[in-house]
Amino acid sequence: MKQQRGFLMILAALLIVVIGFFAIGVSYMLAANRLANNTYLQTERAYYIANSGIETANRLLVSSATTCNAISGLPAVTNTALGAGNFTVTGSASSASSTLNGAITATAATLTLASSSGFAVSGAVTIDQETITYTGVSGNQLTGLTRGAGGSAAAIHASAAAVSQTQCLLSATAGVPNLTSPVAKVMLQSVLTLASFSVPTGSGTAIPAAVSAGTISASGNSTFINPNVTTASAQFAGANVLSATTINTEGSFGSQVNSAEGLVAASSKSSWMADVMENNTALTGANLFGQFFTQSKATIQASANQSYDSSNISGVNGQTIWVTGDLSLNGGTIGTADSPDILIINGNLSLNGNVTINGFVYVTGTVDINGTASINGSIASESDMSFKGNSTITYSSTILSALPSLNSSWKKTYVAQPGSWQQVYY
Repeated sequence: MKQQRGFLMILAALLIVVIGFFAIGVSYMLAANRLANNTYLQTERAYYIANSGIETANRLLVSSATTCNAISGLPAVTNTALGAGNFTVTGSASSASSTLNGAITATAATLTLASSSGFAVSGAVTIDQETITYTGVSGNQLTGLTRGAGGSAAAIHASAAAVSQTQCLLSATAGVPNLTSPVAKVMLQSVLTLASFSVPTGSGTAIPAAVSAGTISASGNSTFINPNVTTASAQFAGANVLSATTINTEGSFGSQVNSAEGLVAASSKSSWMADVMENNTALTGANLFGQFFTQSKATIQASANQSYDSSNISGVNGQTIWVTGDLSLNGGTIGTADSPDILIINGNLSLNGNVTINGFVYVTGTVDINGTASINGSIASESDMSFKGNSTITYSSTILSALPSLNSSWKKTYVAQPGSWQQVYY
């Protein structure tokens, strides 16, 4: 009997020890779970702080308040307190060009360059009308491709096709409660590409083929084309026809944008998509010129060639031209795809017949385009615009990208690339 009681006492003691260890284990698990939950919460806070840092730097760049490399060390985005932590954003500008060493399909996950010299370790490149983001470089190969980025259309590209990069890589590091001794730390990166110009729409920006501070009337077979956007692009809104007041469309008016199958119809006379935008109150006749140039009209006029008029302007290439008074043309070609012009008319513009302009056209007065006249680049007017006949306006990023070398006052702005975000580490 005594032996039995002794055995039971030993068993009870062991049970108490086991229960004690179990209690300690449960307490440890609960504490670890609380710590994990707290770490997750702090990491989430750091993520949103880093996100806000990217957005702050993005706004500074898009508004041309600073340059990409000048972001680094800028007080507004350096060890900046926000919420429960701090963030710092740096900027790194990259500009490079090469060609494809071998054709790629519309679904290829890698591409090979003739040379990767000068290309950023991650970012975005442009081939034809497609924007492609990538996550790494291995030799001359870009890896981790995301095709059709920024709403562009994934496409087949031939060997030796031009590959270009002009971007700003923003890197935001955020720490909670601070960056010196953080409980949680996150780094985010975002790619912005350099565009020739952008026009405010209130809810964002647009790169329109035709923009007016007055009314726009389009009839006949007038056509507006923007191959730089698709219907899914962030800048699809206002991409073809943009007016501060009203737009009237009649006849066989139409607009086209890009897609995986090439150009496709967007808006028609009776059915507009977002690429046709009217009543854009963010745009006025007073602020229109500043969307394209960094200096005043007087400064641009003083540096431009003012010797051309309707009688001698045809055949002029690669110049900034200022015409005082009206310009009326019934034929001829101004500018080429390789050597476009900046044409500023301080008066009214009238194009009839077979006129072709390659470049950017800015008009302070009214615009009347008829016949088979065409503009490859973009056109803007402070007053009313009318398009009739078989006139065609085609937005061309290739032509517009040549304008900064033609005139240093040509405005450039950064455009965020949706889908280019990378979370580098927690």
